[in-house]
Amino acid sequence: MNRLILIGNGFDLAHGLKTSYKDFMEFYLIKVFMMLVQNNYQYEDPLITIASKNNSRPIVAEYRKFESGIAYLNYLRKECSKLFDIKISLFLHSSHHNVLERNWVDIEMTYFHCLCTHIRDGKVDRDNVSILNRQLAYLKNELEAYLTAVETYQPIDQPDPDLLDIFLQPLFRKDFSAAEKTGDEIQFLNSFGLSQEQGTAGYNLIANFNYTQTLEPYLEAIQKNGLKNYRINYIHGKLKSRENPLIFGFGDEYNKVYSEFEEHNENSIFEHVKSFKYFQTNNNKNLLRFVSSDLFQVVILGHSCGLSDRTMLKAIFESENCRSIKIFHHKHSEDSNDYHEKTI
Repeated sequence: MNRLILIGNGFDLAHGLKTSYKDFMEFYLIKVFMMLVQNNYQYEDPLITIASKNNSRPIVAEYRKFESGIAYLNYLRKECSKLFDIKISLFLHSSHHNVLERNWVDIEMTYFHCLCTHIRDGKVDRDNVSILNRQLAYLKNELEAYLTAVETYQPIDQPDPDLLDIFLQPLFRKDFSAAEKTGDEIQFLNSFGLSQEQGTAGYNLIANFNYTQTLEPYLEAIQKNGLKNYRINYIHGKLKSRENPLIFGFGDEYNKVYSEFEEHNENSIFEHVKSFKYFQTNNNKNLLRFVSSDLFQVVILGHSCGLSDRTMLKAIFESENCRSIKIFHHKHSEDSNDYHEKTI
């Protein structure tokens, strides 16, 4: 019996790293406003263009008085239309709106929804699809620069003891109640080397959906505890790595709209589909080989299990070899956690 540990952004957040898409959007917008001041109150990138009217300069410096760059952009758009020409892309507008209304944003799913708006009535708006693709490519580069800075200025040198215990704990029989009902009870019990109540996983694969190296101290600590059967798969790439570049896009090929994409003879629609990016390395192939090789338990640690990774998660969760899914949830307060949300 093997174990597959899925690591998501919540793992980095638990270490105090500001790696959420909301944090990144805040960083990006503050950078925009700072460059706006430095460049004589003119700014342009693939996502937004801002130009002052009538030398309306003093008001720009006021962004420091707002609680966030996101709030300040909202102020500029609503209150300063006579002072500034602001052209904001649908992509950035949708991301900004999600942060304001829901206090979070999934940039990859936002990209997918924007892509859908450019495919209507059986036709593909090639020009706007190309523009949108350039916008996501630009944002991916900005994200890599941001995460590199976060990792540089706040390196994680020591593992959190409580989180380390999760990696070190054995397989527990109680987590496999569903497996015993499938007729595989004998095979299940034989997979345990210690007792009928708990046992050691034959092989542990950590599928890291993050780009950072927060896991490296954990792997070192695990090995110091005498466990050698652990390996990390940076499934979506690593920061500053040419051999394992960042994969950033949408991965929900089971969406009914995606099936309509395949009816079009237009490659640009698939520019940022994760499944095609997986061919750049052996990461996905190695993960699928692990899933098909033997029975396994899935442990979810900090992963939201959202639709932006639906294709890969479906292959894992619906595999005949998947016999247990163990969720470690985030506790918001004494009376609130995200366990129910994760199960959904």
